[in-house]
Amino acid sequence: MLIDSVRTLCPTDRDRTPIAVLLAAGVYVYYVDLGGSTLQSFDEAIYASIARRLSRGGSWIVPRVDWAADGAVVAEMLFLQKPPGAFWLQAISMRVFGATAFGARFPSATFAITTGVLAYVFGRDLFDRRAGFVAGLVWLTTPYVFAGMNGGRNGGTDTALVFFGTLFVYLVWKGVADDRRYLAYAGFPAAGALLVKGLAAGTFPLALLALVPFDLLGRRRLLSREAVIGAAVTLVLALPWPILAWLRHGDLFLEELVFKHVIARASGSFPPYHETTFGFMSYPYFRHLPSYFDPWLYFLLPAVGVVAVVAVRVRVTEGRSQPLRDTTFLLWWAASVFTFFSVTGNQAWYILPLYVPAGLLVGRMVSLVASPRSIDRSLAVGGVVTGCVLALVFTFRLDVTSLVRYRLQDHVPGGVAFALVLVAAAIAVIAERPLDSTLRRRWRDVDVSRLRTVAFVALALLLVSTTAAPVEMGGSALDEQQEAAGTLIDHQTPPDATVFVVPESTRAGGFHSLVFYSDRSIEPVEETRVESNDRIRYLFVHQEAAADLDRERRVVATLRDEDERYYVLELGPPDGG
Repeated sequence: MLIDSVRTLCPTDRDRTPIAVLLAAGVYVYYVDLGGSTLQSFDEAIYASIARRLSRGGSWIVPRVDWAADGAVVAEMLFLQKPPGAFWLQAISMRVFGATAFGARFPSATFAITTGVLAYVFGRDLFDRRAGFVAGLVWLTTPYVFAGMNGGRNGGTDTALVFFGTLFVYLVWKGVADDRRYLAYAGFPAAGALLVKGLAAGTFPLALLALVPFDLLGRRRLLSREAVIGAAVTLVLALPWPILAWLRHGDLFLEELVFKHVIARASGSFPPYHETTFGFMSYPYFRHLPSYFDPWLYFLLPAVGVVAVVAVRVRVTEGRSQPLRDTTFLLWWAASVFTFFSVTGNQAWYILPLYVPAGLLVGRMVSLVASPRSIDRSLAVGGVVTGCVLALVFTFRLDVTSLVRYRLQDHVPGGVAFALVLVAAAIAVIAERPLDSTLRRRWRDVDVSRLRTVAFVALALLLVSTTAAPVEMGGSALDEQQEAAGTLIDHQTPPDATVFVVPESTRAGGFHSLVFYSDRSIEPVEETRVESNDRIRYLFVHQEAAADLDRERRVVATLRDEDERYYVLELGPPDGG
């Protein structure tokens, strides 16, 4: 039974070309120069430090990290903000690739790529291969996915969440729509999502609520034995970690994981704070989405209407309810993610799960351009043309005064090449059907299908190269100086050295990049105790405190942040020592 179910998910000959193109696009966008930039102090360097400690034998149940930020310095601090699943994967990566930026980012990039392939499989089974292929391309070329914090080129946890969560949703949908055995397998990715991001994985079961009435009025597979097995698998795999963590740390575990980092964030009482569009929001998603999802947002807007109208027409005129069920499910999935985080979220990457159902809706509209029904085809053509026009008018990518402000940290492709390829892709999609018929009549001795495949592969790769790129995801100028200073510490101090840190010296923000690149233990010390403590040989300190020191010292490294200076000092013995 398991072999039969898995076999249906394996790619056929017709799947190999689209999957190969998506993999090639993913490798280019997400792997090229992945380790070429500095880890960001928040959150990359924190997670990388945790993973390195795990790879060297640290506790895999409740990790620890040396914390140095916002006026607080804590040696070997318990890290209970998130489940450790993503850190386990990073630790395995570091054992393979080394404790480097590439090793820290490799899992995130890999999950971004595989999510693109999963979007293809999902769209293929929901609608057809064309819808799936477009959905995969949309995901891989979404600006926030490849150029945003905690996206695919950043060593975060969220692309793993999106992959596991999307796989869970796909298997449940497959179990309801096709074979209920898939419901049993859905427990594995459900557990993965929980172990990566905890209660944030709850948006994926929420996305499935739209399937419940259709299932209860039909075969009731969500009440089957296989569904119970899937739920049991989730509990068996996901529950041991929180139980062990709670038994070890009790109320501290609940305070950190649940009350502080879930409830406080959802209520808007946890930083960072943003100027928002509406009072009930904690993040300006409405203002930022046009740049995060460019150019696909402009195709999504008409796609919602086109796909919904076609689904209703099929139900009314043909009596088939499946398209209406699947369309309702996708619309609810996208809307539930955006609505939920509009109310509870305070970070841009929380809506990463939105881009999968949004891409599937765009893919469905594009696939309808080839529909045998003229009314469906006309609606889809109108939707594609509308999306293209909206994109050219509102995109930030053209060298004209943009109506939309770009809000990501590094540049993305654009200009005339982007506009020409986007228009060419729209024309190719619209003209394919009549052009194919014409070529088959005139070139009877030519394999038109192969020629069409080659043309669309070339166009798809051009579209990828003009909408996405392996952007540099490094940290700020201060983060880069922390890397340089940390590297000097690593080279010039003994491996067992401890770097003492005056907590007041970290009030400017995070110094986790310094901690990671120095690869040394840290320990807090009050400024008043530096003079007499003979254990202190290496010290990180702000310029004002350094000026008051009355000990022999050598500057190992200097960090500059606007008018501020920070020093890593090697101290001589105290007076009289």
